[in-house]
Amino acid sequence: MFFGYTNCPDVCPTVLADAAAAIRRMPEERKDDVELVFVTTDPDRFDPSFVGLTGDMDTIEQAADDLIVEIEPKEEQADGGYTTDHGSHVIGFDADDQGWLLWTPGTPVGDLREDYTRFLTEFPAD
Repeated sequence: MFFGYTNCPDVCPTVLADAAAAIRRMPEERKDDVELVFVTTDPDRFDPSFVGLTGDMDTIEQAADDLIVEIEPKEEQADGGYTTDHGSHVIGFDADDQGWLLWTPGTPVGDLREDYTRFLTEFPAD
C-alpha cells in the first residue's frame, strides 16, 4: 500500500515506477500475486479512471494514521496550484494481515523484487 498523489512532482512517480519494475522482474508465476494499492492523499485531483482508493480527506487521513503514515495539509504554490506532503514508504502486508514489511524510497528494484518474492513465500495466501 502506498499513500501518494498523481500530481506529485518527485517521490510518488519514482516509488511507483520502482514497484512496477520489481513486479515485472519477478518470476512469471508470482507476478499476479502482488497487488499495489495506491491511496490518494489528494482526492480533489484523483483521476476516477485509475484503480486506487480515495474518499473524503478525513477518511484518508484516518487510514493513513492507522498505518502510521503522515499526511501534511495542502501547501499553496505561487502558480495557484498546491502540493501535499506525505509519508513515502510502501507498506506490504499479507492477505491475512499477519505479515508486514516496510520499504522506503530508494530501495533498489532488485531488493524489492527479492522481498516481494520472499514475502509471498513466507506469508502465502490461504
